[in-house]
Amino acid sequence: MIGETGEIIDWFKTAFGGWRYLFSSTYRKAKNLDWRNEKPIYIVWDLICGIAGVAFSVFLVVGIGYLGLETYLKNENPIGYENSRRCEQIPAGITFNEIVEILGQPTYETKSETGYWYYFNTLSIKAGPIRVRGNKEKNTIIELRCSEDGLSDWIMDRK
Repeated sequence: MIGETGEIIDWFKTAFGGWRYLFSSTYRKAKNLDWRNEKPIYIVWDLICGIAGVAFSVFLVVGIGYLGLETYLKNENPIGYENSRRCEQIPAGITFNEIVEILGQPTYETKSETGYWYYFNTLSIKAGPIRVRGNKEKNTIIELRCSEDGLSDWIMDRK
């Protein structure tokens, strides 16, 4: 009967035998000899379980790595994490006061020939800080950059 303890243990042995088959020439030779005396359905079952075991363990390692990184980023800089998530959702035409409500106070500002750039708290792994070009006194935002990769997220037309 499918699901008995012995079959479940056999499935795990076969599933994780997929790794042994890939990396152990001795195991591979022994398994190939075993398969010569088996019915084709058992060979197919061994292959399916072996591939499933390899895929499961790769998925498990990648999933744990992803969750670990996500948790680290949330705990290392929670404000920067939330700002990085919110930045792409900021609509064009927003005022400076509204952007401060969303992203918090700027961490620093610089003056350029095109105006002031205001920088906001960002994740350390992002390609550059979140920044906006605008004027705090006039309560205007001209440009938003969520990352240094690529173009600006939006630029207001200065007509």
